[in-house]
Amino acid sequence: MTQEFLLSVTPVEGDKYLIRTEHERMSAGVPVAQEIVTWQVEDWIEQAAKLMDDPLLGLLRSGTPTSATPPNSSSNSNLVLLGQELYHALFQGTIRDSWLAAQGIAQNQQDILRLRLGLMDNRLPRLPWEVINGGDRPLATGTDVVFSRYQLGNVPVYVGGGSGGPLRILMVLSAPTDQDQLQLHEEANHLREELERDRSSHQGPEIELKILEQPGREQLTQDLEQGNYDIFHYAGHSGWGAAGGDLYLVNSRTGLTEALSGEDLAGLLVNNGVRMAVLNSCRGGHGATATGDSIENLADALLRRRVPAILAMAERIPDDVALSLSRLFYRNLKQGYPIDLSLNRSRQGLISSYGSQQLYWALPILYLHPEFDGYLHNVGIDGIDPIDMMNSPMVMDFDGLPMDDFEGGMDLSLDDDDYVSDRSTIADLMQGLNPTPESMFPSSTLLPQSPVDDLLVLGKTLQHSGDLTGAIDAYGQALKLDGQNAIIYDCLGTALQQYGNLPEALSAYRMAVQLDPTLDSAQANLNAIRHGDPSRVFEIESPGQAAVFGNSKSHQKSNISPFWKKPAPIAIAFIAMIGLGFGAIKLGEKSNGKNDPIVAASNDSNTSNSNISVLVATATEEFSKQNPRRGQEAVEALLNQNALVAAETALSAASSSQINIHGISYLRGRLSWQFAAQGNTLHSPQDARRYWVIAAQKEPNNSAYQNALGWSYYMEKNYDLSTSAWTQVLTLTESDKTSKDRAMATIGLALNYMQASKKDSKKAQSLKAEAVKLRDRAFKARPDDFTEKSIINNWLWTEKMIGDLKELRSL
Repeated sequence: MTQEFLLSVTPVEGDKYLIRTEHERMSAGVPVAQEIVTWQVEDWIEQAAKLMDDPLLGLLRSGTPTSATPPNSSSNSNLVLLGQELYHALFQGTIRDSWLAAQGIAQNQQDILRLRLGLMDNRLPRLPWEVINGGDRPLATGTDVVFSRYQLGNVPVYVGGGSGGPLRILMVLSAPTDQDQLQLHEEANHLREELERDRSSHQGPEIELKILEQPGREQLTQDLEQGNYDIFHYAGHSGWGAAGGDLYLVNSRTGLTEALSGEDLAGLLVNNGVRMAVLNSCRGGHGATATGDSIENLADALLRRRVPAILAMAERIPDDVALSLSRLFYRNLKQGYPIDLSLNRSRQGLISSYGSQQLYWALPILYLHPEFDGYLHNVGIDGIDPIDMMNSPMVMDFDGLPMDDFEGGMDLSLDDDDYVSDRSTIADLMQGLNPTPESMFPSSTLLPQSPVDDLLVLGKTLQHSGDLTGAIDAYGQALKLDGQNAIIYDCLGTALQQYGNLPEALSAYRMAVQLDPTLDSAQANLNAIRHGDPSRVFEIESPGQAAVFGNSKSHQKSNISPFWKKPAPIAIAFIAMIGLGFGAIKLGEKSNGKNDPIVAASNDSNTSNSNISVLVATATEEFSKQNPRRGQEAVEALLNQNALVAAETALSAASSSQINIHGISYLRGRLSWQFAAQGNTLHSPQDARRYWVIAAQKEPNNSAYQNALGWSYYMEKNYDLSTSAWTQVLTLTESDKTSKDRAMATIGLALNYMQASKKDSKKAQSLKAEAVKLRDRAFKARPDDFTEKSIINNWLWTEKMIGDLKELRSL
């Protein structure tokens, strides 16, 4: 089953827009909402146009980088930032509350949530809404939420559903001699092989593909009239135009271009019952690089005639990528999935095949009629469990390429708006939900009798399904309602430990034991961590039972895809623990005595929950009082204590205007760096580098920023850029020969010389000699910084860096 969430955006005046939920199509319990917002759409379009016209995309056909691409630029990272900005602009105020409620209901009922976005404006469709990013991943790349656009206006009710016979596709290959030549034959042959292979092994519809090569208008018309096709797939060239763009066919006499207007094509498709058009051509859909509000494309014409489904490209797409997309998309349709879910899965396949640094996944645009459920065949409606849709492995198209998993490409950081507001607690979201079937739980398990029980069951259900952050969120909300419940603390600890945050798991277990000393499971969990056995993991027997903690060989770690998981709920749970027995001062409460609370908590050698709570509360208060410097000091103190979840919580209190301050960017980079050093797969050195680039750009004369940036480049084996950053540090610290940053930069340069010696055998000796010279200079300037104890206590040193330093010592 799927849940519907329809949003419409219409212009009001100037830069003001009305966003409203289309409640007629949404589930019971999702509140109606509307907001009038002010958007700087032209700025977004300009930004998107630059991203889509990036040198990387300018080389889509060749697939090779050039010197024109700045080494430290990341179009993908910038696209993520734009996606997050669009997300926060779209989901704000009551709209956000309604969206969170819809997510909660869909998650609780284990349904897919279908987000449909209707746009009424000449400018809005040009924005890349497919990249909207809630903080953990683009929504259009998942299987729990599927995304499409729809046409606003006088939309007639769509009549028609999936067919019972084979799915018939007409694939048109068109390459006029006066146009750039495309690898169309290869695309068609590969696709045909894919669809004909293992016909008997799939659960979805049988697919029949007819290839029509180099047709003119007359031949295309004849085939559409006689073929009874479900899908029209065009592979060729197209262009913008005043009459819905043009499709470029081939004149049978001259071999030159024979244009078919978008309006004429739309008429052909509608009159012949074609329910989906796939336009594998440049300029077939709305793109940011289009010029002029009066210019239309093929998608515009097809939308006006209410073609139920249209898949078009925002920009030019390389032939090999188009081939991969076609294979992935039809492979998913062949399994009986609806169109929007098939495309979401295909986007993820493109990411896995080509890497997240390529923006190909963002180019396909899907338009679905608001009354169309996306199924082109009846098998998909009753033949597939929606949970299987979400949990089944992604259909990938590896072709020998490594899995990328967004590594180094996606900015997973979250801003303050990513966190659940007080108006939208999980308890609120669960009101009105259908009762959980008794069959989900063992007969010995009591069904929920209160909101706390509801949340406890929800948390266990989410934990059982692998959604750890959702489970942590639910447990945290339960603690707000019942802060003296040892079982909730125990469950929270199991989720935190599975998530990989041992310090906070330890805190939760301590609270559980303190509240109920007879709770054997919490005591066992606590002892396991204290005695150095944190690798023991949890096996959730059922949503209705408490987590079972053990070290038997049969226990397996959850197979959780890192970029799907959202760290925000951990912050919510931690806030709940702060206010419920961890000894924190409350916001606005002044510290007693003359001591600065930050200094006092930082100087206390006992990194207790009380000290951590004081720092979190202080940071939150200072950020709210517009004292970002003091907030930064508290966050830095938390990072010095390695209280990373608490630091993340504190940083989340920074406002949208504060979050871009160079000092906060630096701390966000440090947070990612320390998380990554702990093995947290939600963070990477690349994430840290992106933040440090921002900090260094805003404050280029800060030696700490340049030093950290140098080490991030070193970890990426980009020795030229690390040398540049560290040379800048030496220039900035010329007046202080014994500064810490200067010593670290000097050691970094020594390591670069050592690495260079391994690649140049002729100069190896002289390069090693220079490495030794720099090493000794750093050791002499700050000998205490390079002792074993100091290195262990220095957050910047990673395992790899320590190994390289040992090698440098041996020279």
